Amino acid sequence: MNGLEEQYRKPEGDDGRKILKHMNKSHRNVTEWGLNNIPDSDPKVILDAGCGGGMCINLLSHIYPDTQITGLDFSSESLKSTEMYNENLIASGHLHTVCSEVSNVPFADGTFDLITAVETYFFWPDQEHDVAELVRVLAPDGILCIVSEMYITSENRKHIESMNERYNMNIVENHIVSEYMSEAGLDVTVSTDKTMNWITFIGQR
Repeated sequence: MNGLEEQYRKPEGDDGRKILKHMNKSHRNVTEWGLNNIPDSDPKVILDAGCGGGMCINLLSHIYPDTQITGLDFSSESLKSTEMYNENLIASGHLHTVCSEVSNVPFADGTFDLITAVETYFFWPDQEHDVAELVRVLAPDGILCIVSEMYITSENRKHIESMNERYNMNIVENHIVSEYMSEAGLDVTVSTDKTMNWITFIGQR
């Protein structure tokens, strides 16, 4: 894996900034679709895990005005991009960012009403543990929303295996993600757009 391909996992420097800008554009449609699958709710405190370039946070701020949002990422470059993309939310006090891995979220149990994770679960080092860690900080009746623009089918399996190897990713079978969420205590529903190969996992306490 060369340096550029590693940037998708942890953006850094000039190349990282370019990729974050690209991801804000290229992931917008699947993010809008994924967030649209979230059940009607009125979250007061939101965590965007793996916030990347900040586009998802911007969308969340329009769906849920006046909500307190935290952007979490282990890339300092991603957090800078998130803050620049959402300068108005920073200025108004509705957004703050935290540099941390998803494996050890630095918040108390039950902190967040809604947690989103868009185009990121396949980079988590220990998916079973990391799903459980997000559920730990999810409030009673809270919602965890995991979105991916790619899931395994019989037709694309070899392509995804190649992508996993090339980008050091771990896209897994849909039932595995669902099982991790269920085992962590969530009621899980799965939505797919088969024409686009998009998937959303919704877990509710």
